[in-house]
Amino acid sequence: MSRFSKQSSENEAFCRDATKGILMLAIVIGHNKITQDYLHLLAFPILYFWHVQAFFILPHPEGSKPHIKKSLDYLIRYMTPYLIFCVAVYIAEYITRTNIASPTNSALLILAGSASALQQGIILVVLWFLPTLTSFMIARCVISQFPAPISLAVNTVLFIGGIGVAAAGHTRAPNLLPLNLGIVPYIFSMKIIADGILNLYQRHHKLKREIVFAAALILGLSAYWLIKTGDVINVSYYRLGESPISIAIGLMAPACALVVIMEATVLIRFGSIIRSLGKYSMQVFLLHQFFQIPICAVLMKRLHLEQGSLIAFVTMAASVGATALLSLAVGKMLCALPLAKRFVFPSGWKELLGGGRRAPAVTNKELTDTLHS
Repeated sequence: MSRFSKQSSENEAFCRDATKGILMLAIVIGHNKITQDYLHLLAFPILYFWHVQAFFILPHPEGSKPHIKKSLDYLIRYMTPYLIFCVAVYIAEYITRTNIASPTNSALLILAGSASALQQGIILVVLWFLPTLTSFMIARCVISQFPAPISLAVNTVLFIGGIGVAAAGHTRAPNLLPLNLGIVPYIFSMKIIADGILNLYQRHHKLKREIVFAAALILGLSAYWLIKTGDVINVSYYRLGESPISIAIGLMAPACALVVIMEATVLIRFGSIIRSLGKYSMQVFLLHQFFQIPICAVLMKRLHLEQGSLIAFVTMAASVGATALLSLAVGKMLCALPLAKRFVFPSGWKELLGGGRRAPAVTNKELTDTLHS
């Protein structure tokens, strides 16, 4: 590899990690109880219509196309931590709470990837993302093996089906399908639109500034529309827009947000914390509510917060920062433990069974830098 190509590859990896880190920070902010109770507009009309969805449409690294043989890796990589965390949370709630779903019903829903249907607290609710990502990535692997005309036809059907899912209105019935398959056509529609927008951004360098400006303008107008109409786009609850404009916002906005964030990572050299949040996004995603819920509970009990106040914003920022750093530090520690890395966060079936490459252990210096930044 030449020095130039190596530097280009390093820059791409930097931008990719920074992009994922910013998205992860947006997720932590959106799931923050202070944000939801005292900064309502920031959570629902401004973040919820793009912050998690953008992870579905992240472009693959150059040269890595999904193949059918990767399907099992996706299943192991995403569903293993999902199942472990779901079971751990359910056991903890079964011990500490009286009003809890039966073990048999809960086990069936968890195994089907529908833990969010249990409605047993916010930690299980936010885990809808992993089974949905699993079914989406496996579907992409399968479709990529079809001849081009068939692949185009299938994508067209899924695109139309996704719009149909969005137009069907607010219903949780599809959420009972295994691995959240009911929402996958909608994710495909979003991905197809995103591929077109990201292709414009990445290929037309002379128009890049105009494309970024247009994406930022669409985001701003989308937030204004949702605030004005009171409409909510929340994919985990199958709230995909009550009007054609809101439906269009839900399908286009994640790509627009991704364009703005990707451009920001090119213009701004983000620090190691943001990049680490991206590198360990899986661990931070799974752990953040375990820290954020008690931190917010303590702060809300001790401080007199008012809706939309400056002190509420400062308190939210402090709780988000503490949550992100704690989740990141614990996530790195878990990845440094060989057994946890292999059985909780495996990269694929080979690592789970004891073969394949393992991620390098996290050094004490990395942990110290995270805690003291």
